[in-house]
Amino acid sequence: ITAMLSEYSGKVQVMKASKGFFEAASTDVQLEVNDQVLTGEDGRARIDISDGTIIRLSPLSNFVLTSVEGTDQGTMTRLKLNIGRLWIILKGGVVEVDTPSGLASVRGSYLHVWVDPLTEETNVTCLEGDCRLGNDKGTVALVAGQTAAVLTCARSRS
Repeated sequence: ITAMLSEYSGKVQVMKASKGFFEAASTDVQLEVNDQVLTGEDGRARIDISDGTIIRLSPLSNFVLTSVEGTDQGTMTRLKLNIGRLWIILKGGVVEVDTPSGLASVRGSYLHVWVDPLTEETNVTCLEGDCRLGNDKGTVALVAGQTAAVLTCARSRS
């Protein structure tokens, strides 16, 4: 199972975990576990998983490929979205998106995830299929057309 940066526009950078610094993106870059993609104000990127799943990143987004592996139920892909927006077009298996305030997953077809860079609030819209959003307080199941949000707790001040 592979993940490739297949197209991009505007400012897009990739940090290979083995190098530890961001470089300008180029097409057909294979993403390995713990590699990051960062889009600038005008940046957009498309990542293709070899099972046919497509992940699209909007401007001002940062994501990390946490894992991608084959299982008996299909491909299991796990991402971390630090800030920004992504859309998942799932072609089989499961994609889980870890965010600062919760975990979103899709087992159907289409999912949109947005992490607000100021509040770290996570918003999920299930565009089609079986989607979920949860944290340590519980999980909400979503169907097509439903949206849910996970708010972050105020951090204690000293």
